[in-house]
Amino acid sequence: MTDQTTRREFLNKASELLAMLIALILAVPLLGFSLATIFQRRKSNWVRLGPVSEVKRGEPTRFVYSFLKEDAYLQKVERGTVYVITHDGRHFKVLSNICTHAGCGVRWEKKAGAFLCPCHDGRFDINGRVIAGPPPRPLDEIEHKIEGGFIFIKMEV
Repeated sequence: MTDQTTRREFLNKASELLAMLIALILAVPLLGFSLATIFQRRKSNWVRLGPVSEVKRGEPTRFVYSFLKEDAYLQKVERGTVYVITHDGRHFKVLSNICTHAGCGVRWEKKAGAFLCPCHDGRFDINGRVIAGPPPRPLDEIEHKIEGGFIFIKMEV
């Protein structure tokens, strides 16, 4: 054995080094693109639902909302439904109408005294807690504020 590197060994090492360099150059932008969404700040917007005077005490009141959502160069109108509940007229709770089991829309049934999910017979009480069926957790509560006699909910834009 000699201490000299043969031409074949040199070319093998050089091509391995070149392949690693190319892989590194390609990996950096892909990694940056993948991690950018984690560190990107989400924009939020307050969406007006309606006047507080429309909310009935002790009974969930349904509000339908819409707002313009911008994603890069696309603009689309997002629509949704929430239920607002108050027991005393001063403190309010805003619940999503999306079932936490399979994402179906729930509705308030006055006769049953519960939110019912038509997909898998999930049931939630007036405060959104699970009382029957497969849902794994309560209905999502949405951040809200009362301003100038109107109810606003915080939505990601």
